[in-house]
Amino acid sequence: MGASTAAKYVKCPYYRKHDTVRIVCEGIREGNTIHLVYATQDERKQYMKESCNSILGCRDCLVHMMLDQKYEEES
Repeated sequence: MGASTAAKYVKCPYYRKHDTVRIVCEGIREGNTIHLVYATQDERKQYMKESCNSILGCRDCLVHMMLDQKYEEES
């Protein structure tokens, strides 16, 4: 499954893109990003399946929690 095909299943609002072993998410400041890097493609796929592709799963992601807090503090 290519990056564009896999990306259509993503539910997390902070997801930006991914490649073979990396997930790129919104950063904590304007113009930067957070990169989650995995040892293997299978590890990256498993994380995306459990976290990025699930509304409930993404809420358990530390990046998601941190960015939620960022927006709560801004409002």
